[in-house]
Amino acid sequence: MLRSGAALLFASALCCSPTIAFSQQFRGTILGVVRDPSGAVISGAQITVTDLATNATLVTETNGEGFYSIEYIAPGRYSLRIDATGFQATTLENVDIRSGIA
Repeated sequence: MLRSGAALLFASALCCSPTIAFSQQFRGTILGVVRDPSGAVISGAQITVTDLATNATLVTETNGEGFYSIEYIAPGRYSLRIDATGFQATTLENVDIRSGIA
């Protein structure tokens, strides 16, 4: 069944907003859960994080519970793209990873 691209956009903007964690090594973590508008998790979605300064990418996939985590990310500004079968790709721009404690 084909789902609308707007559905994934809604899910990613509200349910997949990245959480940023800090460590003593001044690295961060982006993690979240991908869900559709009905609240069902989306397993197997590809998550691509791109460093906007260097264009370097990190890629992971959501697990059976729709969870993803990308660790040890250097401080900087990133984009986060979510691709899932049956959904239009969605990109979250300007995800900040900061060093230090805010």
